[in-house]
Amino acid sequence: IRVVYHFTSSRSPSSLVALEVEVPRGEPRLPSISDVYPAAELQEREQREMLGVEFEGLRDRRHLLLPEDWPEGVYPLRKDFRVPDEPFMSTRPSGHSLEDLQRMLAELEGEGGNQ
Repeated sequence: IRVVYHFTSSRSPSSLVALEVEVPRGEPRLPSISDVYPAAELQEREQREMLGVEFEGLRDRRHLLLPEDWPEGVYPLRKDFRVPDEPFMSTRPSGHSLEDLQRMLAELEGEGGNQ
């Protein structure tokens, strides 16, 4: 599995650096960069649940798009994914609660409010 990072700078918006990292399909693992680039957390969460790439050090491991009771080891964006004959019916609602969204907003305002 190939993970591609694109980096740019607000000081030099025309500069773009692309970093490609190959990880083994059987055990796709990378260190999380979300401690350095907080905005990477959402992309890492999405790749984790949709492609099965594990990001070591990723703090928020909740599902982002799929319901929390989605079957383990089933990654819908992998090329080998096959739509099951029987539809998957979640028993729990997906997404974040209002309290989760308010907490995330407060954290974001605290990180970048005066910069």
